[in-house]
Amino acid sequence: MSMPDHSSRSTEPSALLHGIVRGERRALARGISFVENQPRESRALLSAIYRQAALGRSKIVGITGPPGAGKSTLTGYLIRHLRAAGHTVGVVLIDPSSPFTGGALLGDRVRMTESNTDPGVFIRSMGSRGHLGGLSLATQDAVTLMDAFGFDFILIETVGIGQAETEIIKTADLTVVVAVPGLGDEIQIIKAGIMEIADIFVVNKADRDGAEKVVMEINMMLDMAPYAGSGGRPQPLGWGREPDRPQAGGGRVGRGGGGVQVAWGAGLAGPMQGARRLVPCMAVCDGGAHVASPGDLPRPPVLRTTANRDQGVAEMMLAIVDRWQLLEASGVLRFRRENRLWQAVSEGIRYQLFEQLTPHLDEESRHSILSRIRGGESSPFDEAQRILSDYRK
Repeated sequence: MSMPDHSSRSTEPSALLHGIVRGERRALARGISFVENQPRESRALLSAIYRQAALGRSKIVGITGPPGAGKSTLTGYLIRHLRAAGHTVGVVLIDPSSPFTGGALLGDRVRMTESNTDPGVFIRSMGSRGHLGGLSLATQDAVTLMDAFGFDFILIETVGIGQAETEIIKTADLTVVVAVPGLGDEIQIIKAGIMEIADIFVVNKADRDGAEKVVMEINMMLDMAPYAGSGGRPQPLGWGREPDRPQAGGGRVGRGGGGVQVAWGAGLAGPMQGARRLVPCMAVCDGGAHVASPGDLPRPPVLRTTANRDQGVAEMMLAIVDRWQLLEASGVLRFRRENRLWQAVSEGIRYQLFEQLTPHLDEESRHSILSRIRGGESSPFDEAQRILSDYRK
């Protein structure tokens, strides 16, 4: 892909849009700065991107794990292998921000000096700015612009995460969870929330004592997880539990949390025929929405790497490609992408409602609301309902 480096300095949405879809790196850099620093003003650019750009070409890979797991080193060598295979790569690196100044060191980019000069690689560092879950608030928008640019792969390296910070699944097509021995709590990374987001597990620093114990513990947890028919991961929130109504072919369709439909029963081929099987709906379902064709994904692979020696990283790249193809063939990839689009719609609704409501809440109104809550005359929920009711009038 040709990526010329010439474009005007305009931040007009039309100029940025044309520069991004033509592969102009400066337009992409300014576009990401625009959505990161001026979220309200940048809505026009993002709307134009969704309408006019060819989205969905990039394979979006999240790389997450605890602090000190070697994610940046692993990402750096993964970039090298993807480039050696002829792929272009966009990279979003999330660094922690100071809770006092809001500033971030953005040190992950310093570790990738070789890739910084590669015309087939675009690296953007972003501060988390206090946002939980390992990402920045503008991460999804930055990824959307990179997708419009046309990179073959987009890598998202998160801030070091804990046991339940799983925001990356809302942004990436595929998630790599990096574990490492010697952090004190050997099984921290394989607790419930983190286990459920992984498409691939990587035990990095595999030359250290304790690495095989981490591999064994992850495999033990995977042995207990109901992967058969669950879309390639243990049943997360939003997957169905009980039958609801008959489905053509003798199966049944049920509704899980969050309006997600699932199917199981007769009409399923292979060893699962007649057994209960969970299948993701293609979108947030309502009524007769299309249900994905069944097709189990194997359990996530558990790989060993020693990134600082470039050991096991080539195998990790191949595993990512293989897993992505499985997600695409099974319909799970489409499910995740449509879920992500619906999430963008939901966030747009919340954002626009808040923008329309806040001008009506001056300082006096705010003081009255807080006084009623503090005095026990009302609650935050009652006040929110009252504000909405007044707005509808």
